Amino acid sequence: MIISLLHKEITVKSGYIPYFKQFDKVIVPSKILQKYCEIRGIYNTVHLPNFAEIKTLKNMEIPFNDFYLFIGRLTKQKGIVELINTYNKFTKSKFFNNRKLIIIGDGPLREFVLKNTQKNKNIIFLGKKRQEEICHIIKMLIV
Repeated sequence: MIISLLHKEITVKSGYIPYFKQFDKVIVPSKILQKYCEIRGIYNTVHLPNFAEIKTLKNMEIPFNDFYLFIGRLTKQKGIVELINTYNKFTKSKFFNNRKLIIIGDGPLREFVLKNTQKNKNIIFLGKKRQEEICHIIKMLIV
C-alpha cells in the first residue's frame, strides 16, 4: 500500500502514526515533511514533489500493491487534479492491474473528483471523514 501524505497535521494526530509505519511507502511533497515524519518514527517516506514528471516516478523504488490512498483537502495545491489525471492514464497502461485509487477528503474540487469516479470505476471517493473513521478505514485496508 502507498499513502500520499500531504500535510504535517496528519502526522501530529497520534492515531495515524502506527498505520503509516505499516505502509510500503508514505509519499511526502517536501523534504521538511519527510524530516518531520522521521522525527516521529516514520522512516518509510519517499520525497516526491508535487507535479513530478512520470520519468521521476519510474525511477523510484515504490512497490505497487492493490490500491493507492489519498487523504487530504481536494484543492489544486494538494495535487488532486494531477493525481487523478495520472491515475487515469495509468489505468490505460500495460502495468495497470486493477489497483484502486481511494480518495478521502473534501474541498473545492469535490465535483471534479465525483465526475472522475463516474468515469473510472477504479476511483473510490469516500468524501470527508473524521479522524476515527479514517483510522478505521486504514485498519480495514491494511489487513
